[in-house]
Amino acid sequence: MNRLTILLPAGLMALAGCNGGGSEPDLESDEARHSYAVGWQVGQNIQRSGMELDGNAVAAAIRDALEGQDPALDQEAMQAAMQAAQQKRMDEQRQEAESNREAGGEYLEEFKAGDGVQVSEDGVAWKVLEAGDGDSPAAGDTVRVHYHGETVDGEVFDSSRERGEPVTFPTDSVIKGWQQVLPKMKEGGKWQVVIPPEMAYGEQGAGPAIGPGETLIFEIELLEADAE
Repeated sequence: MNRLTILLPAGLMALAGCNGGGSEPDLESDEARHSYAVGWQVGQNIQRSGMELDGNAVAAAIRDALEGQDPALDQEAMQAAMQAAQQKRMDEQRQEAESNREAGGEYLEEFKAGDGVQVSEDGVAWKVLEAGDGDSPAAGDTVRVHYHGETVDGEVFDSSRERGEPVTFPTDSVIKGWQQVLPKMKEGGKWQVVIPPEMAYGEQGAGPAIGPGETLIFEIELLEADAE
């Protein structure tokens, strides 16, 4: 994402959204169509980010800036508003992380109590579904795997199985939980793996699909231990 996209998305999204209450935009000219295309793309990015904005207020601010008008809020007021919004988001993220950690911890404890489950010192737990009889990857090897990933509430956040296409990557390029289990697996093996947040994406999460403090559940099948 370039700097222009970072600076302008809120206003462009709001300007596009505010058309719902008025006339449809005239998209006959190349400039208008280009403007709409940029606004649509940026609006989608903001929608995925989960940012909550007042479209009317943002549209007014964009128009004032484009027309060279004085802002309705001074710099101090705008800075305070930005800081308040940031603090609100941090508080919400902290609460979400606590809730996710509690749910994930309960799931992990139940999983660990199951037959045949092994646990690393860092809390990564796994159960061997199929042992496999091939080689094991060494650190830094490139592997080819199929996987299916869910949160503890059953939401699928990523799945090469569903896409029908295995993935290839170096073992040292993935989350810590995967780095722990992959060298223990053998080609042809399939494991169920539960990874606590500190060995996954931590307090930040990863986009809208994986929240802060999320415990992750994977089914991993090692197809090839050294795919180079």
